[in-house]
Amino acid sequence: MISLKGRRILITGGGKRLGRVLRARLAESGADVIVHSHSGSAEGIVGDLSTEAGCVKLISDAGPLDFLVNNAAVYPEDTFEDMSRFEECAAVNAMAPLYLTREFAKRCKSGAVVNILDYRHLGEDSRHLSYLASKDLCREFTLLCARELAPNIRVNGVAPGPLVLPEDDFNARYADLAPLKRCANGDDVADAVIYLLTAESVTGEIIRVDGGRHLGHHSR
Repeated sequence: MISLKGRRILITGGGKRLGRVLRARLAESGADVIVHSHSGSAEGIVGDLSTEAGCVKLISDAGPLDFLVNNAAVYPEDTFEDMSRFEECAAVNAMAPLYLTREFAKRCKSGAVVNILDYRHLGEDSRHLSYLASKDLCREFTLLCARELAPNIRVNGVAPGPLVLPEDDFNARYADLAPLKRCANGDDVADAVIYLLTAESVTGEIIRVDGGRHLGHHSR
């Protein structure tokens, strides 16, 4: 197991679903994990990611950091006929990671950032267009930040496919669509996150953890 002992990590949206798994794995690796949530939490700090001021305050409240994991996201339904949720999605899913990364870099002499993305691109899910558009924007921001902040700050992304999480009523048909005939779980994503946090020669990389779904439909 890769050791993160003595490292301080801020993870946004660390209170539920994938964030809860990531936070547990980072702690198991020895890190001091600071958990962000949008609403009250006895285990972490509260922050509003919908504004630049809120993002700046969150980094300040977190104190000295070595790593940042941008996991928080909103996932509303909207369609081509009514992309009414784009501003909300863009603020939390794209602009917040950019603002947080920029502020993190101002305060840290070195370190690493990992953005949690999505294996899909805009147009691959007609029911969540604003969400996917914002994740595509965050993907571009990941590459932009990697270029702008090198050599001191490394910035990478992890793009999960459909996940098997304990609290979900998981539909096995998603696994059948993947070349590997399996879907990732939270630990698979955590492995990729921990690798990118510690891989000192890697920046501007996006690892897809999706069972090969990005290769397209697969049947044998």
